[in-house]
Amino acid sequence: SIGTCAFMNDPLLGELEIPASVIEIAEDAFIGCPSLVILASEGTYAYSWALENGIRVRDNKEVSTELFSFVQPAGQVLVSGYSGVSTSPDLPRTNEYMEFVSGIADEAFIGKELTAISIPDGFETIGSKSFAEDPVPLEITIPRSVIYIGEDCFEETEVTISGYNGSYAEDYARQHKFKFLVIFEWDF
Repeated sequence: SIGTCAFMNDPLLGELEIPASVIEIAEDAFIGCPSLVILASEGTYAYSWALENGIRVRDNKEVSTELFSFVQPAGQVLVSGYSGVSTSPDLPRTNEYMEFVSGIADEAFIGKELTAISIPDGFETIGSKSFAEDPVPLEITIPRSVIYIGEDCFEETEVTISGYNGSYAEDYARQHKFKFLVIFEWDF
């Protein structure tokens, strides 16, 4: 359990992973934590509690890294390739060494026939030609954390980008005349 005022007034507390074994969280456990994002598996007590209490939550389901390759330029960890057959793979948040992934390398998914992909929150970059030459229409969801998308990222790909109002993804989509769908946020 997570008790009363356990993390009270911690403005720097960001992502916090809560395991499925936690079955009780005090109502005031996270008061004064404006940057908090709870990582919990969908269907767990922590996931439901976060939703009910208006705290941002992300599903932290395990994603196998076996089908992905990684590169590490300048201290970053980037997804650089995919050998799976799914047309809508879940991207890993960490590599095989549990280092956080910060983006997608140039040409990582070029010509892979993907139909849908969601970039995890926390990724910051999507490299050049990352999703180029995709022969089927691609729907991609891009979080606010992405601050760079390669100029020719979607070259020769019919793409629909979903993202937030005022985000880099929206600016990129409008600048390149891609279809853009707004993800609405609800304040509770």
